[in-house]
Amino acid sequence: MVHTSFSLDACSVFFYFEGRGSLVVTSGLAHVYGVPLRINFRYQFDGCGVPLEVVSSVNLDVKGSFTYKQDQIPTAPYVLHSQIHRKREKAGLQGLLQVQSEQSVLKDGDLPVLGPRVMVIGAHNTGKTTLCRTLVNLGVKLGQHSIAYIDVNVDQQSITCPGSVSASFIEAPVSLDEGFGTTMPLSFFFGDTRVDQTSRKRYLDLCAELAHATDSVARQRLLFSTGGAVINTMGSTAEFGIDLLMELCSLFAVTDVVVCGSDAKLENDMYNAVGIGSSVSVMGFPKYTQMLPRDENTLAAARDRQLASYFIGTAHSPLLFARQTARVDEVSFLHALTLRPLAWNEVPVNRLAAVVWADTAEQAASANVAGFVVLFEVGKSFFSFASPSMGPVPKPFLLVSPTLCVPVECLVAAKGGRVGTAE
Repeated sequence: MVHTSFSLDACSVFFYFEGRGSLVVTSGLAHVYGVPLRINFRYQFDGCGVPLEVVSSVNLDVKGSFTYKQDQIPTAPYVLHSQIHRKREKAGLQGLLQVQSEQSVLKDGDLPVLGPRVMVIGAHNTGKTTLCRTLVNLGVKLGQHSIAYIDVNVDQQSITCPGSVSASFIEAPVSLDEGFGTTMPLSFFFGDTRVDQTSRKRYLDLCAELAHATDSVARQRLLFSTGGAVINTMGSTAEFGIDLLMELCSLFAVTDVVVCGSDAKLENDMYNAVGIGSSVSVMGFPKYTQMLPRDENTLAAARDRQLASYFIGTAHSPLLFARQTARVDEVSFLHALTLRPLAWNEVPVNRLAAVVWADTAEQAASANVAGFVVLFEVGKSFFSFASPSMGPVPKPFLLVSPTLCVPVECLVAAKGGRVGTAE
């Protein structure tokens, strides 16, 4: 593994690791996603980009095969955070007044004072996820607010398995190399990486369930109410994408739309769609200039790594990837998009499936995810599957993805050729 040392003054450096690699700050102060890196701590990565900001002179040790681009520290994320923070402060003051008033008991259907709900949009490869993680970490850094981070990007999901819409309720900055893997997310399984006219209703129904759950947390906890939300979206900006974005604006009661990539046309389209006099503000945001372009093969590889990480964990928090068997008559397989029951011989091999918190087929349509499994082989009487740890399937209904195939070879390779087996 190649080992490279850097001595850098104040600047921004975007490292892209082509495979496994690591980074250590031996002296000085550097941030990633708005959070300072620990001295002499090895952060490990696998095929991803790392937007490093050098605040003062630093010495770095970097291992692995990587490329990098160096530039000035961008100020735009901090300016945007300041604008959002002022709205949170205002909402926090109003929330305290509401709690102290005689009207502090909320009726069913009422909402407490809500902080800003920021939806980040833009074409592929414009830095949406980087901006979202930075805004979330900066927002919770001082401990005054908690933020719901919502990711409705089923193609490049940053919280849990691809094909899902998810929310993670953040109270402290998220670890750089662990990501959201150490949080307990709330997820609903869509089952595909694309939304088209035939699956549009199913996608929006699940987003509505996610929005309702987020509102429930806001009712119960003032810091999440006033802290608001940051919402990551897909990179679809064609006419159908704009229509979908407007539906999401309504579902999540969005107050601010941030258009990544200096895309004047998209910004103008959103402004026209929102309408003159609307309370929703539309703001432009420059593209992260250091980001490297990603083609379809790169995006597909990133999805495979995200899937694998759910089952094997991370370098600092490994999981026991376990292969098990269960009886077919104890579960029900449902097509994730259509909810059609699947016979045992209709289930493809190595497909991702979500176990949902449901006891009936009707409940399964809107139930959140209990966990994910890989369906290896399904026979007439038994089926084999893998999960992040050993144990029985907690609920009987499994939503089977029609398109998401788990790269089993990646799981085995990551575990050194060993797969845990139930006794």
